[in-house]
Amino acid sequence: TIAGKLVEKGADPQWIAERIYETNPPAKIKLLTKALDTLEFR
Repeated sequence: TIAGKLVEKGADPQWIAERIYETNPPAKIKLLTKALDTLEFR
């Protein structure tokens, strides 16, 4: 997975989650989720 590859390269999942969920209102997170779900990787 993309997340797994990021962790392998040194990403800190807890730091990322804290920045996303503690600095954004729930409505913004829901919108971001919908937008990311539409991405296609080729």
